[in-house]
Amino acid sequence: MGKKNNYFSIGSKLFWGLILLVTVFALLKLNPGIFNGENTARDIIVEDSLSKVNWEEEIVKEDSSEIKKDTSLKNNDDFYVRTWRWESYDGKNYTLNFKIKRSDYSKSSSCRESSSAGVEIWSKMYNNDKSGLKQMVNEYKNIIIKNNLNGIEALNMVVSSVQSIPYVLITPEDCPDNAFGVRFTNDCRPRKNQPDGCCGFVLPWGVYSPIEYAVNGSGDCDTKSLFACTILKELNLGFYEAEMLIGEVDAGTHAMLGVNILNPPYTNRYVTDITRNKFYAWEATSPGNELGQHVWNTWNNWVVVHL
Repeated sequence: MGKKNNYFSIGSKLFWGLILLVTVFALLKLNPGIFNGENTARDIIVEDSLSKVNWEEEIVKEDSSEIKKDTSLKNNDDFYVRTWRWESYDGKNYTLNFKIKRSDYSKSSSCRESSSAGVEIWSKMYNNDKSGLKQMVNEYKNIIIKNNLNGIEALNMVVSSVQSIPYVLITPEDCPDNAFGVRFTNDCRPRKNQPDGCCGFVLPWGVYSPIEYAVNGSGDCDTKSLFACTILKELNLGFYEAEMLIGEVDAGTHAMLGVNILNPPYTNRYVTDITRNKFYAWEATSPGNELGQHVWNTWNNWVVVHL
């Protein structure tokens, strides 16, 4: 009995072995490269690499930021959720929580990239981005109401929030090691310590849109001034006008926020437009500079750019 079972076992193995050889031969005829070792290894590597990609791209990865989904919207758009904390000139601390639609961020970036280099890019980005910043503007309004901020206090609160975020050089070229007597590193994030951050190859004119600044916090003189101007225009509190200023200072061409207001805290620097309105210069790049303060030794060829 044992020998009989052994014969059947051997016969079964031979049968299935023959079937396997026929199958392999048929496959090789149909696709000669199917067992090509190089192709197989490449495909495995590609598949393994793709499995490690985070397809939900995050533009900014910081501990203080998170991305949430608002399921109340019919199209379930994703939002960038951000929290800003800062101290104003009078020592008061503020917190601003806001969110920006991912779709609005994409539209904002596309608008900036498709613009022609020149001062008109500011107006185009302002008009494109203002609707996407409504929720953020409303949060600024809530802070004003909650803290009973009047007149210049409200403006100080807004501009100090922009000034408090560390300066990041935005350039259409490669990031320099040194510029304006400041050291830079190729790191497109706000940095509290030296060297300062830099975002290179931001086209066409080395400026980020207001929505890009709100999400990323990366900005230099024109990016920060444009953002502050956008928020002040959309707040529309009624006792001032906000526009952009451009001219030359010690370090070269510069941009600042300009505010037309009665009785500014400082009157050292202002630019007059064609209707003879005085727009007092407000340096948005660094903390502590109040409206109209003198911050540059050289001051030439300044004009008001109405958005």
